Amino acid sequence: MRPKLSTSVLACMLMMFIGALGAQQGTPRRVPVTIVMMDRLSQADAPFVIQRRPDLTPRDVIVVRTDATADQLSDAVRSLLTIRQVSGDTAETQSTMRMRRHSSGARNRRALPWVQRVLADLRLAAEKDVLGIGRGRAVEIWLPAQARRGGPR
Repeated sequence: MRPKLSTSVLACMLMMFIGALGAQQGTPRRVPVTIVMMDRLSQADAPFVIQRRPDLTPRDVIVVRTDATADQLSDAVRSLLTIRQVSGDTAETQSTMRMRRHSSGARNRRALPWVQRVLADLRLAAEKDVLGIGRGRAVEIWLPAQARRGGPR
C-alpha cells in the first residue's frame, strides 16, 4: 500500500522547486562575449578593443586583429573579466576600451589554456556582419559570471 500525498504537500513541494529554479535562473553562471577577428582595428596600435553595448546584440564584443596571438586574446579576456567585476556582467552604458601594446619591459602573463583553441575556431569561422563592428570572422564564447552578490549585474 502506497501512502498518498496530500494536495497541500504536493503544492508545497512544487513551490519549493519553482523557487529554486527561479533562483538559479536569476543568477547567471556564464555570460556570452563575441570575439571578432578583423584585418585592422579602429586604433591601429591596439592589439584588441573591447566594446560593451547595452542596447545592441551582441552586448560584449572583443575585436582582435587577424594576427592576434594567444597572449593578446588572453589579455583581452582578462581585461573584460576585470571590467565585469567592476561594472557588472552586462553593460548599463556603452563603452569602448582600447589596450595599448605592452612596453618591452612589461611582464607578460601566461596565455589562458583554452585560448589557442578559440583562436583556431575563430580563424576557421565564416565571416559575418556584426552589428556596430563590421564584417569579420566571429565566434561566441561564454565566460564565468563576475558580478558579486549584492553588486552590479
